[in-house]
Amino acid sequence: MKWFIKSIYKYAKFSGRAQRKEFWMYTLFYIIFGTILWHIDTTHSVNIGDYKYGILFLFYNIVLLLPTLAVSVRRLHDVDESGWMLLLFVIPLIGFLWLLVLFLTTSSKKDNKHGKSPLLISS
Repeated sequence: MKWFIKSIYKYAKFSGRAQRKEFWMYTLFYIIFGTILWHIDTTHSVNIGDYKYGILFLFYNIVLLLPTLAVSVRRLHDVDESGWMLLLFVIPLIGFLWLLVLFLTTSSKKDNKHGKSPLLISS
C-alpha cells in the first residue's frame, strides 16, 4: 500500500526513476481499488447509460490518470528508455507486449541519464 501512496504523492513527477516494485505494487492496488469501485457501481446500478461501468469507476480512473502515466514514465526511465515509449500502447498487441517486457525488466544498477539507480538509493 505504501508504494501506491508514494506514487500518488508523486502524481505529476515525470522525471526520475521508479523501480519495478513501485510500479507493480501501484498497478496491483490500482486494479484492486478499481475492481471494488466497479463492483459497487454495478451492484447499485449507477452505470452510465449502457456501459458496464459507473460514475465512481469513471471518476477513479480520471483522478488516477496522471499518477498512472507518471509512474509508467518513471518505470521506463528506470530501464533507460524514453517516456515517449508509452505511445507504443497504441500499436495493437505488439505495443502492449513490448511495454510489458519493459515493465518486467529489472532495474539497472547503474546510474543513467534519468537519475540514480533506485536500487542503490533504497539499499
